[in-house]
Amino acid sequence: MRPAASAPPVIVHLMPALTGIRFPLALWVVTNHLSGRGRMFGPLTTASPAAFALMDNAWVALTVFFAISGFVLARRYYATAWDGPTLVRYAVARFARIYPVYLISLLILVPIISAELRSGALGPPAGQAGLVLNHILILQGWRPPIVNWNTPAWSLTCEVFFYALFPIVIVLLRRPTWPRLAAAAAFAFALPVALRMQLDPPIAKPLLYFGDFLIGVAAGRFYDRMHATGIVHAWIGPWLYGPAIAGGLLLVLYRNALGSFLVFDAGIRLTSVVLVFGLACGGGALWRWLSSPLMVAGGGAAYAIYILHVPVLWWYERSDLRTALPPVVAGVVYIAMVVALSVIVWRQIELPANGIIRRWLSGPAQSRPVVADATPAAKRIGET
Repeated sequence: MRPAASAPPVIVHLMPALTGIRFPLALWVVTNHLSGRGRMFGPLTTASPAAFALMDNAWVALTVFFAISGFVLARRYYATAWDGPTLVRYAVARFARIYPVYLISLLILVPIISAELRSGALGPPAGQAGLVLNHILILQGWRPPIVNWNTPAWSLTCEVFFYALFPIVIVLLRRPTWPRLAAAAAFAFALPVALRMQLDPPIAKPLLYFGDFLIGVAAGRFYDRMHATGIVHAWIGPWLYGPAIAGGLLLVLYRNALGSFLVFDAGIRLTSVVLVFGLACGGGALWRWLSSPLMVAGGGAAYAIYILHVPVLWWYERSDLRTALPPVVAGVVYIAMVVALSVIVWRQIELPANGIIRRWLSGPAQSRPVVADATPAAKRIGET
């Protein structure tokens, strides 16, 4: 990206822990689709109310994903001059980030989708064409389809919406003054509450989850302001992410006792952004573990894990292996298969496709960010 003429070169400190934490978050989402009566982890959730609460509320991992996305993009693009060519390169980069692996997920499902379309159970041809187009264009988050072949893909609708608004948001927060940061944070918390109070379900999910992305952007600008003054130090990190994790777990485990979903929703948003900020500061045993090469590699494959696990599940549930194994063992084997496949897809398809698409559609960037304080594994991951 081309920084503004008057601005110094953009120095991006890649934060490996923010990549590493994506791995357990993605696995958390996977367990959600294995939990419940009749599913592979059903015996676990039946035997343990705590296990059920954790797996059933795994969707809150998306709040952290969206906050990380806003945080990383804000730190990478805050000094960008948004002219026409830059917008094109930005759009291409966003497309290259999400669509190649999503396309693989659709290709995995082609035989199943074709069989369901031929059965006639999904309505007339015009409706079927609209349903397929809905999935190709990643529109599931705006209007839930009658069948969802890849359930987690609705979150990509949110990401596309966030990416579209991001240039406007970052221009407004380019100067991270206290009033601007406070206004952004207030809006991030108020918007979901207002939507839930004023609108009847279903609420368009990109609007509902925009606050999670926005609070991440505001946190990224706040981090840069604090970093510039020398206030941000590694010793702060554990005092932030530790209580954030503890608070998030308490919210998940005792969600029913809160009485109001709005309190739970706002609480998860707060703990998520504090977690992201704390991991960005660094320090502590958890930060070192999440920054390890193994976890960073898992974080690199996390998007593939997230977007491929349901298409793989469609086939696994129909396999003889699934039938032959006890439910919990079958679930563990399935997760191992998904992780192995996702690592291969990440290394052999996602990363090469990302570079090819960027070079093909946008040409070489006029200038590139200077990368500092990154482990070798983090450098290979690249941007969000």
